[in-house]
Amino acid sequence: MNNFKTKKIDSQILAIIDLWSYKIRVAICEYRKNINISKQSQIKLLAFAEKRQSIWDIKSNQINDIESVCENIEIAIKKAEKQANIIVNDFIINSTFSHSFLESSKINYKREKKDKQIDINELKTILKTVEKQSIELHTKKIEEKYLYTKQDLNLILNNISNININNEQTSSLLWLNWEKISFFITNVFISKSSNQNLNYIAKHLNKNLLKVIPEEFSLTKLWEKDKDIVILNIWNTSSYIIIKDEQSNIIWSIKLEVWIESLIEKIRENSWLTRSEIIKKIDRDDFAKKEKKEFLEIYSFLIIEALKEIIKDKICPNNFFIIWWGWNNNFFKNYFKKLDFKKYWLKITKNIKYIIPDVKKIAKIENVEDILNKSNLNIISQIITYNFLLQKQETTIEKITKKIIEKLED
Repeated sequence: MNNFKTKKIDSQILAIIDLWSYKIRVAICEYRKNINISKQSQIKLLAFAEKRQSIWDIKSNQINDIESVCENIEIAIKKAEKQANIIVNDFIINSTFSHSFLESSKINYKREKKDKQIDINELKTILKTVEKQSIELHTKKIEEKYLYTKQDLNLILNNISNININNEQTSSLLWLNWEKISFFITNVFISKSSNQNLNYIAKHLNKNLLKVIPEEFSLTKLWEKDKDIVILNIWNTSSYIIIKDEQSNIIWSIKLEVWIESLIEKIRENSWLTRSEIIKKIDRDDFAKKEKKEFLEIYSFLIIEALKEIIKDKICPNNFFIIWWGWNNNFFKNYFKKLDFKKYWLKITKNIKYIIPDVKKIAKIENVEDILNKSNLNIISQIITYNFLLQKQETTIEKITKKIIEKLED
């Protein structure tokens, strides 16, 4: 008779899709539960595949040729499925859409009966109040800035990153009796037309879309320890600036319509080199000095002005992380680091320090060494973030919030 007891490890296997303008990446991952008694990782990378596509299929984060994009995704998924010897039914995807909007804010709540302990019914009331307030506030801001009404938008991500009771951080509110509570809430919306594209992709693939994970959210999860940081996510036709504070709150995310591709085109006009040859040489100090100087002057100015708009009269973090769509980006980093921020009236206490992702956190993904390079950091951040969301959905606050959001959307 066998006296050893075995514990079933529940798992979920799905495809993670990373859409870029010139390349599609697909990772098939297994997410395991109930493994605290074993030495296994929570995440296992089963397969990885890529598919190049025309850089004009997705331009300025907007899908131009949906049929071509769908076909390329399908090819990449089939390559990954063949490697893993498995057919996946579910997938998650990044929000490669020009009409996506991230808004964050601190929402305060004052209880009427501060001496009474918070029970489950009051917790539901509190969460419903603050979530409704955050959505109303954020959709109003979006309408003012971009003319999209609440009816034009779909909420793809809701995250309570911080809860404070009388200025002390907590992860639970049940059976506490303080008066003042504050929530830091991030909401990400996409336009209805972008949502239609998502539904079209899911229908074409004949798979279930589980979650849309915006890169401006997922990139902040590349660090285990909380750290205030400025993230520059640079694409060929646009860029994102993301600022995260020490409590993992995304203070702001803003998109710049900066055409990195225009630098390549300018160099091509003045040389006989192909696009791929230019990309290979772009980091050389003696290459395209005039074109790079003109581009960097404009680009750096736009970044600093955007940072000033976000920071206002506060101090800008000096930790910078730059993720570049295909280049080593040293020519930009070296130029940007030498800038005199005081000249541009941007408050920063120390010189810029370029940091790297938390290697220990990334290493928790089994087999991640197979895909570990700079160009894959976006999809690695998606893999990590989905695990974060899976764990978070088991909490009482998240379970209640999910139901509240679903009713508010109806």
